[in-house]
Amino acid sequence: MVVPPLQESRRRLPQIMETNDVIALMEVPNTRCPTGLRNRAILESMYRAGLRSGEIVALEPEDVDFERLALRVRTSKGTQSRTVPLDDELARWLRGWREIRSRGAVCFFCTLKGGRLAPRYLQAMMKRLAHKAGLGHWAGVTPHSLRHTYAVNLIDRGCTLQEVQALLGHFSIHATQIYTVLRPGPTSDQISRKLSRHRQGLVRSKADRKEDVAALAARIMALPPEDQNQLAELLELE
Repeated sequence: MVVPPLQESRRRLPQIMETNDVIALMEVPNTRCPTGLRNRAILESMYRAGLRSGEIVALEPEDVDFERLALRVRTSKGTQSRTVPLDDELARWLRGWREIRSRGAVCFFCTLKGGRLAPRYLQAMMKRLAHKAGLGHWAGVTPHSLRHTYAVNLIDRGCTLQEVQALLGHFSIHATQIYTVLRPGPTSDQISRKLSRHRQGLVRSKADRKEDVAALAARIMALPPEDQNQLAELLELE
């Protein structure tokens, strides 16, 4: 698929959190209490699965598949639901919350009495936790900050633009393309240098091929007769 160049000036670049800031944020919730454990699991779901606030609060118990290590995400953007893989760390936090959550609650992430959470609660929670983590240098930190970080981490791990689009649930690939500005591919100069080294290697291999074959033949002939016979048998097996 050919994607037209992104006009950077027309779009505001997403803010990506540094690893140290993410660690500091994750350590704030007191996971020894129910709400702290729940909030940590929510943060991990944003960071490790790229869920939006609306998708977090819409998640139902049957959407969390611990057997297949997958999340069925009910999108808040009107597009089809998608499936996102769970890594071991996220699965661990989700299992922890599952053990203590209200059994009769319709939603997976719920209040202690089983009620629904609102997206605005997650917005306020994020700001509160970021303040406690000492992330004062972050202007306008939101749940989407973790989602943006998840997207860039996918690109860093080698995912294609189409794969990132599917995992984020973007209707259009143009919405995903913004992340390529933050993680650009190799420049034309880098590609040219790689091609030049490759061509040099090809030229050398052609020039030295006869010499290499002759040297190999001499080494084989220097082997004891029994070793030569064994080598011949192995080549026949191949």
